[in-house]
Amino acid sequence: MTDKAIGDWASGLKPMMDIVEINRRTFEKFTRLQSKCMSDCMKANFQQVKALTASKDAQDAIESQMKFFKEVENTLAATVEQEVEAANEARDAISEIVEVSYTHGSAFFKEVGNVIAPHSGAKH
Repeated sequence: MTDKAIGDWASGLKPMMDIVEINRRTFEKFTRLQSKCMSDCMKANFQQVKALTASKDAQDAIESQMKFFKEVENTLAATVEQEVEAANEARDAISEIVEVSYTHGSAFFKEVGNVIAPHSGAKH
C-alpha cells in the first residue's frame, strides 16, 4: 500500500479511536461519580449510627432516620443526574462523530477501494 493509502486508513480509523476515547473518559467519570456516591453514603451511614446511638427516644430516632434517608436520596439523585448528563454528552459527541464519518465515509471507502483494487486483482 502507498503512504497515502496508509494515511487514509489511519484517518479512517480516527473516528473509531475518538469514540473509544469518549467511552473511556465517560467510564472514568461514571467510576468517579459512583465512588464518591458510595463514599458519601457510607459517611452518612456512619453518622446515622452515631445519631441513632445518641437518640434519647423513639421520636428522636425516627427524625434521625428520616434525615438519613433524605440525605441518601439527595446523594443518589445528584449522582444519577450527573451520570445522565455525562451519558448525554458522550452520546452527543459520538453522534456527531458518526454523522461526520458517515458523510465522509462513502467517499473514503470509494477512494480506498480505487487505490486497493488495482493491486488486488479485483474487478469493479
